[in-house]
Amino acid sequence: MIAFGLALKASLPELLSLGLFLAIDVVVFASALYYCEMDEEGTHPDEKTKFDSIPSACWWAVVTVTTLGYGDMYPETALGKVLGMFCVFSGILVIAFQMPIMVAKFTWTFMQETNTPEPDEDDMEMDELDEDKILEEEEEEANLLQPANGGTVKELSAA
Repeated sequence: MIAFGLALKASLPELLSLGLFLAIDVVVFASALYYCEMDEEGTHPDEKTKFDSIPSACWWAVVTVTTLGYGDMYPETALGKVLGMFCVFSGILVIAFQMPIMVAKFTWTFMQETNTPEPDEDDMEMDELDEDKILEEEEEEANLLQPANGGTVKELSAA
């Protein structure tokens, strides 16, 4: 548990940048959707849409950016649906770009705290040598199963 806390502390800058980028995405897409869902006269009839303000559209944006998709609010115009598609893709990209950095820091911090040695190139070379040795042994076993006079197993059993 201590290693997890230290890993969180080490990843704090990345977590903050992730939160900042997600907040920017939410505000941009909520504002854009609010204006996309307006009718032609620039007003929001209550019975037409649930996006009656930008803050209420923020709920939709948070749910969409994080790809949860509750379905309680959704765009009804074609432009709003296209915007929703871009909102999902943007959320996936923002999260996907940050995750490898945080995972690497978590791994490094955990290895430091548990004194687990990192794998080095010598260990990897040994694994390759072990694979070559296994292949050679399998070939030798296959050669032992072949008859010495070049015939087949059926010919030897018939004789």
